Amino acid sequence: MDSTVFGKTGWAKTFYTPIRKDVYFLLDDGWEVPNNDPGDKYFGCGQLDSVKFPNYGTTWAERLKTLVTKIKAEGWKGTGLWISITQSPKGEFYKNAPEKYWSERLKWSKEAGIAYWKVDWGKDIDSIRLLMNALRDNYYPELIIEHIAGSPPINGEKGSGRVSFEISALQAKRIIYSDVLRTYDVTGPLSIPSTLDRVAEILLHGSSNHTKSLINAEDEAYINATLGCAIGIMRYPIGDAEAGVAPNIFFGGGNRFSNTRPIRKMLDEVLRGVRWQRVAPAFTVNANENRTSPEILFDNWKFQNGEIWAEDLYGKNIRQGAPAIITRGLELPVVTVTKGPKPFVIAARNPNGAISIAALGRTDSTGYHALPAEVILKVGENTGLIGVFGEFHSLTLT
Repeated sequence: MDSTVFGKTGWAKTFYTPIRKDVYFLLDDGWEVPNNDPGDKYFGCGQLDSVKFPNYGTTWAERLKTLVTKIKAEGWKGTGLWISITQSPKGEFYKNAPEKYWSERLKWSKEAGIAYWKVDWGKDIDSIRLLMNALRDNYYPELIIEHIAGSPPINGEKGSGRVSFEISALQAKRIIYSDVLRTYDVTGPLSIPSTLDRVAEILLHGSSNHTKSLINAEDEAYINATLGCAIGIMRYPIGDAEAGVAPNIFFGGGNRFSNTRPIRKMLDEVLRGVRWQRVAPAFTVNANENRTSPEILFDNWKFQNGEIWAEDLYGKNIRQGAPAIITRGLELPVVTVTKGPKPFVIAARNPNGAISIAALGRTDSTGYHALPAEVILKVGENTGLIGVFGEFHSLTLT
């Protein structure tokens, strides 16, 4: 609704004031669906609902332009839209004329100044995604189109806890033609290993295919900032987080919460990550050599009822694994702990010379734990500013 976005306590008015000029405000899943549509038949229509957003104009393009104008007036960089590549079973919008349908909506977005499309759903439909890209190149080449390698919220087949062959193959195909490839939804407690493993796979494919795409590792701000990926912010406080008494934090991608990490720190991660990207912007997967360590670390978590939208995980102890170390343009660092498990460690040299490194905590049945380690990273020539994220016992750059 208009009041939800632009009211006194609306999202566009209250979220992330210090970094708005760097961030697209994106209306996600459901922006086009009327409140009185329990069958969700409007998913995929690409039209701003006139009941939720009244008095926005007479044409669909005018209505979107009003939306863009109001969002920019609040200080945001621009406006993005969640776009459904397929409809729900009751949707009938482009099945018989996809070229006409997408051409029309691209023209609306150009007239309105929409900057970003987050193209969701349609796991196996590459033909429509490629058609969309081609039409974009013709009608609105400035539009950024983000595609997905859609997957369940956890990685693995038969309990492996790793990215499956099927998803890896889908990533390899989509990274070739995407402006941005999103790693897709994960669970809150196991977000770090699930996301890291997906990023590692995409970097592997991107290096071999020499593609010029960006990765959006969704809501893990430190992963994105450190490894040169785009940050897909999906976390915000429920309650008075400034006072440290928020009951929880929404963690994006559905009805999902993280109750394993400190709330204030999670919000600060976003501010720090975006500010670092003013210095070291996201860069393409083919920009430098990507490395992963052969050592795999596994986290685990038992999901309680109501903790996540994926009800099939309730009551299950799930494990997720990822390479212990990932680097871009740097050698693998040496990570040492005196006792207990190691943190995940990631690092990168940005094409502009900036160097970033992060130590990411681990999750087990008792919660999330920062695990300070001794880390030695060989950086060669110091070519730019240095960004350090997370907690270390000691960090030595040589």
